[in-house]
Amino acid sequence: MQQSNNLLLTSRLPELQLQRRRESEDINQPCGGRRSSRSLVALGSVPGALSNGYPKATLLLQEKEKEEEEDEEEERVGGGGGGNGGGQGGRLVQSSCSQRSDGQKQKPNLVDFVLVYEKQASVDKLIAQRCFFEQNLRTEGLQLEVESEPSSRVCFVKIYAPFSLLCRRAQRLQMKVPIRAVARACNTSQQQHLPNEPEMLTTNEPRWKNSTLFGFTIQEQLLIKQPTLHITAPFVQSRLDLYNAFEEEKLFSTNQRSRIVFDLLQRTRCDPNNKNKHGISWMLSIGAYKVAYPPHDGPSDYKNLDPADHTQWSTRQILRLTWANFSCILKPQPLHLIRSYFGEKIAFYFAWLGYYTAWLTLPGLFGLICFICSLSLTHSSDHLEEICNKNKMPGNLTMCPVCIPANCVPWTLANSCESAVWNYTFDNYTAILMTVVTLTWAIFFLETWKRREASLAFQWDAFDVEEYSEGLRPEYETEIHRLSSSSAIINHHEFQMPLLKDIFRKGASLSGVLLLISAVLLALVALIVIRIEIYGLLKNFGGFWLVYQSEVTSMIIHLCTFAVVMTLGLIYEQSAHRLTDFECPRTQTDYLNSYVWKVFIFELLNNFGPIFYAALIRGQNFSLPNEQTHLKEFCDPGGCLNEPVQAIAILLLARLLISNAAELGYPLLKKVLKGRRLVTSEVSPIEEGVNGGRNQPTWRKDFALNEPHLDGVYAEYLEMMVQFGYVTLFVSVFPLAPMICLLNNIVEVRLDAINFVVSYRRPVPIRVAGIDTWHRCLNIILKLAIICNGAVLAFTSETLPKVMHNFYFKQDQNESYLEFTLISFNTTSWPEYKKYYPEENQICYYRDTYQHTVKGQQITIARLAVFIAFVMFFYLLQWLVHTLLPKIPSDISNSMRRANLIAREVFYGKDVDLGSLEYSSAVNENSSMAEEMEMNNLPFSSESLTSKEDYSKIVTATV
Repeated sequence: MQQSNNLLLTSRLPELQLQRRRESEDINQPCGGRRSSRSLVALGSVPGALSNGYPKATLLLQEKEKEEEEDEEEERVGGGGGGNGGGQGGRLVQSSCSQRSDGQKQKPNLVDFVLVYEKQASVDKLIAQRCFFEQNLRTEGLQLEVESEPSSRVCFVKIYAPFSLLCRRAQRLQMKVPIRAVARACNTSQQQHLPNEPEMLTTNEPRWKNSTLFGFTIQEQLLIKQPTLHITAPFVQSRLDLYNAFEEEKLFSTNQRSRIVFDLLQRTRCDPNNKNKHGISWMLSIGAYKVAYPPHDGPSDYKNLDPADHTQWSTRQILRLTWANFSCILKPQPLHLIRSYFGEKIAFYFAWLGYYTAWLTLPGLFGLICFICSLSLTHSSDHLEEICNKNKMPGNLTMCPVCIPANCVPWTLANSCESAVWNYTFDNYTAILMTVVTLTWAIFFLETWKRREASLAFQWDAFDVEEYSEGLRPEYETEIHRLSSSSAIINHHEFQMPLLKDIFRKGASLSGVLLLISAVLLALVALIVIRIEIYGLLKNFGGFWLVYQSEVTSMIIHLCTFAVVMTLGLIYEQSAHRLTDFECPRTQTDYLNSYVWKVFIFELLNNFGPIFYAALIRGQNFSLPNEQTHLKEFCDPGGCLNEPVQAIAILLLARLLISNAAELGYPLLKKVLKGRRLVTSEVSPIEEGVNGGRNQPTWRKDFALNEPHLDGVYAEYLEMMVQFGYVTLFVSVFPLAPMICLLNNIVEVRLDAINFVVSYRRPVPIRVAGIDTWHRCLNIILKLAIICNGAVLAFTSETLPKVMHNFYFKQDQNESYLEFTLISFNTTSWPEYKKYYPEENQICYYRDTYQHTVKGQQITIARLAVFIAFVMFFYLLQWLVHTLLPKIPSDISNSMRRANLIAREVFYGKDVDLGSLEYSSAVNENSSMAEEMEMNNLPFSSESLTSKEDYSKIVTATV
């Protein structure tokens, strides 16, 4: 057997020689070169050819090197044709790894997918695996071409899916396409809503929508176009005549073509020695390819295009003009175009972001009104007048130090006037009203979004999206063994990890998460200790620093907190990746869900842990002034809410500014640096030939763009989850948070749009029926917000004690609320105080109500009762809204049933006219067509229709 292998290897030495020399010696030669029709991958299929016989092959290659020089030169000349599809200097090469089994030429300017690899990084094993993988792709029916720039060290493998292959795979994936007959009828009824005359397009809209500020211009409307109304059905190749296929290239959208090709790339075997390894993900992980991406449909620049000539515009250019543009900042988003171009997952993100931003208007404006009213109330507050009057009690009372006497000094109550004013601005009756409005808003927002989500899922034909049958992650394949599945649904073998190994990995991952969470708590404790030390440092400075000791300390500690939060966030993001990698989820969806939950929980603790401490713990963890330590301190002189207000304001504003600057500045900086390298000829080998000219094809330019992270919208969703936390978790403390987030999101929508259209490669479209995991994250934040706001209003705010004092404790009418809260303390029992301040009064005061035995207990009981009532009320309200408000609107539910029934009627050969025909639910289940439908699992309803008038409501708006 070894002898026969060597004979076969010797007969193919010229091919192997040519492959090795062109990959490693001549970087100016395009990838592969033209060779004989025999493929190098044939060697990989011979036992021992590459593993045992390859050293002998290397020696024979060296001996025959001179003998083959002339043949090699002839083949180079033969393979040196011109570029394809406007390559402008690139050379198209059909290597043995890139020949097409059907011998057809790829259609010009049409590329469904692009694979890129580096020639210099190629080794013999990777070459063999790459050739084996590409040969299998051709066997599946894909057409491949290899193209390279003469000066580049990368090769581009262009992939094109012929129509016959698309039909086969679309039927297997149960991909839905428009039905021709119903589309004609829908389009006829659509004319009254979408007139062809430009001047009629906006006549029925409100005048403010017709303005260029809030609405699209006539030319933009003509470019965007409204979605064609039609009903879709799962594709069946034998009934091609039913579908809206006037041209083969228009039956399947570029979105669907990319999904079909990517599905094939994921399912194709890639290792000749291991039949269990398959998919482009594995090839990327081992370095056989550098990147894989579907190309954009054209350049993003539209400056030189004529808006009147619609044929010149690509979808990317239309999106750049009407969506990814700051001039459109107040205009609606063309969601149907976003969905058509990027897929449902990204479209749902922008739909949710736009919906969330619009809904933020209510709490944003209401919070601004509450803040203005609070400022006006400060001028008429008797409580503030008592504090700010230095000439009489209680303004001239000596207050106990807010921390240990070594670092903090006694102070006069009147010195806290400014702090008290700001504390009262955020702690009054308007805070209660703002909290109630915001939590009610959040409950209705989440529930109404479900209805909006259902409507979009129906319009985008994504309602019946099931969990996609994904391939295994390459890392998972190395840790599993084959077991027989006892599932009644899946009758083939499943890949499963051994139970003990799975438990160990998940347990270790959980331990790592807990360890990192403990790091957040340790950082919080460290910040508390640092605060006390900063007090002492400023005390030693004296002068200005001593007068504004509390304010300066708070500012410094909040900036330190922000730095710690951002640093821990970056560390944890990388750690979460490593922990999830170690956990080894089965599919990419499992990986993403596991990773999302880890980062989400950590971000909640990391961002809101310091705020939680400042709002609910600080100032309430001791009973007497002489019990203070480095971990115990009083509230700020003006009240307990100043600290969380400052923390939220600094953390939120700094986070938004840095995030937006990074999103806007990083792509621009990268573009400028690339431009400088091009001018100074400091171009990296990979970028050389990719950014070199304006006339490069789009699929080549896309290689220089940024790669979308994970599913493309993970980072954006996570940012919005944290923002939603700032809006709801402590809205009783900082009512301006919704307005700040509203202004940020108006810009955020366009920043994200610009990144997706201009800066990122086009991601692989992912079909989803909604925001899925992120909706559960929002629900968790809402439930925590109810608890946190209830605790702040009940235990931290002074509103409740003021009400009880003014309306319940009437025994002493001469005692003000401020005097009621001040407790005297004899410092003779406080040696440390007498050591540092021997000349001060023996009596100092601190703020507390719990030394009054009876009244203190009554206030405590009232606080607890208010907290429980508050939480129970909003939990009950959330349950009632969830129960009484259907997740799917009734008109959408009815339309789904009617659309399925009409699609069924058309499929069985009945001529459908939406306006004149009656529909019957009677179907001959014994017919061959019924058997074909049943075999393909087509989801048609058997319910009958009741009225002709309802037929106009059945259509689904898609592109």
